Amino acid sequence: MNLKERSPIEFTSSMSVPQRIISIVWLAVHIALIPFLLTRIPAFMSLSSGKQNFAWYVISTLGLVIINFTFLRRDFDTMLDGVGKMFFEILQCYIIILAFDMILSGLLSLYVSISGAELTFANQNNQNIVEQSQQDYGMVKASAIFLAPIAEELMFRGGLFGTLRKWNRVVAYVVTIVAFSVYHVWSYAISDPTYWIYALQYVPISFILCRCYERTNSIWGNILFHMSWNAVTLLFLNALA
Repeated sequence: MNLKERSPIEFTSSMSVPQRIISIVWLAVHIALIPFLLTRIPAFMSLSSGKQNFAWYVISTLGLVIINFTFLRRDFDTMLDGVGKMFFEILQCYIIILAFDMILSGLLSLYVSISGAELTFANQNNQNIVEQSQQDYGMVKASAIFLAPIAEELMFRGGLFGTLRKWNRVVAYVVTIVAFSVYHVWSYAISDPTYWIYALQYVPISFILCRCYERTNSIWGNILFHMSWNAVTLLFLNALA
C-alpha cells in the first residue's frame, strides 16, 4: 500500500524532474567533487579550515540556488501565502525537537548505565565547529547559519525527500533521516567506527526538518527553521566552549 495516501497534508512543493535529479546528484558533488577540486588549488590549501569550509559551501550553495531558482521562487510565493501557519509550524518544531533531545539524552544515559560503556569522545563535528569559530567566527557563522541550511535543504529535503515522497511517504522519511544523519558523521566514523553513535544526535532534527517541509509546504519554511536552529546551536556550542 502506498503510505503517501495516509497523509492528510496537501503537499504540492516539488522541484521539476531535472532539478530533483541534479539536487540528489549534487550530494556526491558536494561531498566529494568540490572538495577534491578545491584541494588541488594551492591558495585554497593555505587557508584555515574555517575559510576552507566557507569557500566549499559558497560554491555548493550558489550552484544549487542557480539550478533551483524557479523552484525557490515558486515556493517563496507559497510561503508568503501561509506565513502565519509557517511560523506556527516552526514554533511547534522547536517544542518537538527539545522533547526529542531530552528523550534521546535519557536513552543514551540508560545505554551507558546498562552496558557500562563510556562515551569518552565528543561529537567531532561539533568540536570542529567550535575550533573553527575561535579563529574564523564570521565565516563559520555565515556557513552554518546562511549557507549550509540552503544547500542542505535543497539536497536533502527538496531533492531526496521530495522525490521519494512521490512514491512512498514513510520511505521518504526513513531514507532522508538516515542520509542526513550519516552525512554529519561519516567523515569521522570512517577512521573510527565508534563515532557512528553520534549519528543518533541528528535523527531528531532530521525528522523535524522533514516534518516542517511537509507541513509548511514550502522549502523556505525549512530553510528559515534550519537557519534559526543552527544559529541557536552555534551560540550554545560557543558558550560551552
